[in-house]
Amino acid sequence: RTMQACDQLYGVTMQERGVSKRVSVRVEEVGQDGRIDAKAIVDQNETEAKANGVTPHEPPLIETIEPKPSKLREQLEQAWAGSNGT
Repeated sequence: RTMQACDQLYGVTMQERGVSKRVSVRVEEVGQDGRIDAKAIVDQNETEAKANGVTPHEPPLIETIEPKPSKLREQLEQAWAGSNGT
């Protein structure tokens, strides 16, 4: 009866081990089959992105570092060059 009287439910989910996520669902966003409306999920993701200082649909920032050539690589390249006659 308590859930029937509320407008919004809050909870915590763990979709992958060790990563908890707070969730909130408005009762009107849940269909008769118990599934959450797709638009509500998109809206929730956009709200979370804004709260975290990220614009929605922005790809994550990935820093790339140019690898340093290893001694082994240098030796292999020299050996390859020597075997090809170059």
